[in-house]
Amino acid sequence: MKLGSERWLGHIRELGIFLKWLLYACGIGLLAGAVAAAFHFGIDWATELRGEHPWVVWLAPVGGVAIVLLYRVCHMEKDQGTNLVLVAVREAEPLKLRTAPLIFLSTILTHLVGGSAGREGAALQLGGSLAAWVGRGIGLDDKDRRVMVMCGMAAAFSALFGTPLTAAVFAMEVVSVGVMYYAALVPCAVASSVAFLLARFLGLHQTLGYPVGEAMALTPLTMLQAAGLGLLCALVSILFCKAMHYAPKLYARVLPNTLARAAVGGVLVLLLTLFLLPLLLLGEEPLAGPSQPPAATGTLPIDRTVVTPGQTADGRVQVRVALGDGEVLTLPLDKYLWRVVAAEMPASFEPEALKAQTVAARTYTLSK
Repeated sequence: MKLGSERWLGHIRELGIFLKWLLYACGIGLLAGAVAAAFHFGIDWATELRGEHPWVVWLAPVGGVAIVLLYRVCHMEKDQGTNLVLVAVREAEPLKLRTAPLIFLSTILTHLVGGSAGREGAALQLGGSLAAWVGRGIGLDDKDRRVMVMCGMAAAFSALFGTPLTAAVFAMEVVSVGVMYYAALVPCAVASSVAFLLARFLGLHQTLGYPVGEAMALTPLTMLQAAGLGLLCALVSILFCKAMHYAPKLYARVLPNTLARAAVGGVLVLLLTLFLLPLLLLGEEPLAGPSQPPAATGTLPIDRTVVTPGQTADGRVQVRVALGDGEVLTLPLDKYLWRVVAAEMPASFEPEALKAQTVAARTYTLSK
């Protein structure tokens, strides 16, 4: 009788723990999800504003100095970024709430002046710092606070990228490569799902997915290609990590003053843009004409056309398209791309996916 009662008490305690984490995960999912959605809208606003006023890229040095001063005023000048969040989970180190507004504002400002700032690390810092603050506020111990921080990271990542499953797994394994915190599986999954649903409610990630078709066909050739791609990506990642490790030391030795480093960094970005942009455009003039692509009635399926790129007398790229019925069309490159992308992807897809497909079609066309 005593063993039976203890067993039932144990089940009741387990149910209480489950309900507790269900409540915590839903709460942090709503909080981190709302902040991450606002962050998404902020980046979109900065990108659109820069597109409407391209001259703001000349303010890159000023933006760099402003970010350094912002961190200095908040006494976070030596902030370790994403590494600080990972250490907070591994070693239960305190994570300051001010990290969230700092990364929020500095990333949007970086995008506004044309800088390069990834959103993955920003999502981890936003969600992690908010969750750590909530954990301290409700009096969680070190172990539960780690799980709470992982829930915050999963929620922010999910709301920002629209990938709830990936966000939950990523938050559990990013802290220590090869180590999964399985105790956080259900809380992270709930937090990321709640944040994703909130982001969709606010108008983000309306396209749930896209067909992969033959891209997922598993053959010996595709397996070999995937393995080769993985090897190349690993080599590039190692090179990038080495560069990121040694570059700050070199910068600090050449320019000890952080404000000077930020300003010079902005100038270097501008110089690289001025020198490399003409090469990337391959002599093509800026697009003119309507800002919206034509209706999909005039699509050109790329697998049923013969494409011959060329140049006009004034240097602009045009495309001769030989259709299957023998008809030959001559189109400017921009109008050709509009029709090709309209044939390959629905207009309801995410804007970033349409942009990526446009770049791929353009690269493919110019390589012929």
